[in-house]
Parts: sequence; structure tokens; C-alpha cells
Amino acid sequence: NCFLISRNCFLPRPNVDSSFIEAKRKKVGPIDTNAFFSFVDSCFAHRRKKLINSLPKDPVYQDKVNEVISYLRLLGKDESVRAEELSVDDYLALFKGLNKS
Repeated sequence: NCFLISRNCFLPRPNVDSSFIEAKRKKVGPIDTNAFFSFVDSCFAHRRKKLINSLPKDPVYQDKVNEVISYLRLLGKDESVRAEELSVDDYLALFKGLNKS
């Protein structure tokens, strides 16, 4: 938090105070950001499903189930992991692993 903002600063007045935060972009190296965000969208396409059940529905990754499982294990994750259980760093590692040339 950079600073707090009182609920009294707003009209109509909400039932909560607010915070002003600063967000900084993390440097992730040279990746195709459009492809990365498309990959993450595919991971979250089917709510509350295991990642290995959602990702293969994307034509780009449909034949890479075994690779996904291998990379998940390298990340210390079980193959039954759900998309919401992975961190941004996990997604970057998984994306880079599946898309290396």
C-alpha cells in the first residue's frame, strides 16, 4: 500500500476504506505476450477444471498433454492441479517450456 483513502472521500460513501497501490511490471524476458495471454486464457477457459483437462481443448496444446504433465512435475505440481493454483512464475515456466523452438 502506498497510502489509505478514507471512505469519507467518496460520494456516495462506501462501507469500506480504500488503498492506493503501486504495481510494477515484472521483467519476464523476450516472450510473445499475446501468445502468453492466450495460453493463460486457455488454462482458465473451463472453470474449476484440472489444467490437463482445460489446456488440451486449445488446438495449439491439444497434443501436448504429456508435456504439460512433465513440466508440471518439474514445477513440483501434481497433474491434478487447477489453473487457479499456479503462480505467474509457474505459468511463465510452463509457457516457455511448451513453446520452446
